[in-house]
Amino acid sequence: MPTVIRQFARAKAGEVGAIAAGVFSSGELLTAVRNGSDNLELIVWRPDATNLTLTRGPDSGTQAGEVGEIALAMLGNRCLTAVRRPPSVASRTFCAWRHSATLGRYAISC
Repeated sequence: MPTVIRQFARAKAGEVGAIAAGVFSSGELLTAVRNGSDNLELIVWRPDATNLTLTRGPDSGTQAGEVGEIALAMLGNRCLTAVRRPPSVASRTFCAWRHSATLGRYAISC
């Protein structure tokens, strides 16, 4: 029997360029995006299949700075972003993030 995938909710944020997505062990979704200001921004999304909603949660703000390309790996309530900085910076950066659901924020370690 084939698997059927159906959209149950939709939400949106501002302008984005590069994007990567993952899932925390809690079931919350995470998007890592290059936002309209070219900064890395991590956004938590809370899906609710019962009520057919997708709610935006906390984000990382401007902690990580300007980026080009983005890669994302998930592990429990943590994630690792690997980013390529723009040519003006000419470097690559790995950042470890921890999502604190109780505080509704991120802790960063680059």
